[in-house]
Amino acid sequence: MKKINIEKLTPENFRLFGSYFKLSEAYTQNEIDGDWMPYLFRPDLVTQSLGKTETTAAFSLGLVKNKSKVVDKLQYHSYSEKMILMEKNAVIIFTNINAEETPQLDSAKAILIPEGTAIRLNAGIWHSIPILIDADLSFYMHCAAPRTYVIDSHVYELQENEKFEIV
Repeated sequence: MKKINIEKLTPENFRLFGSYFKLSEAYTQNEIDGDWMPYLFRPDLVTQSLGKTETTAAFSLGLVKNKSKVVDKLQYHSYSEKMILMEKNAVIIFTNINAEETPQLDSAKAILIPEGTAIRLNAGIWHSIPILIDADLSFYMHCAAPRTYVIDSHVYELQENEKFEIV
């Protein structure tokens, strides 16, 4: 049987096979420890061609702190579906099957997304950022079409009487 030595992953020794990105380097320790609220987001950190097609997926990394259980804004994407992968347990508020200019707040649902779970979100769904349940800090990964957050992102700032508190 042949023996093979393990090599450390480096850009140089992996270049022939592809490329990589270390999630742990997306945020500096100062950013992680900083007084931001409630999340940081790095869009389109890595893009991936999906074979010999025109289709490309972009992976983005979010970092959320457990500072508040109040949802004060919602967003939707008209044309882009997206996948969200949670590191820790979190609640996301969803509303409107087909997005309109303003969310239908009376149809809102707060759904627990268990840690390690990936959800696929249809285009046109109003949703909140993840709200942590039992952790102080968590990463989450998004996968969507490249530049979704620049060209296809609609945000609705909730008025004081429209805000949701997670209970």
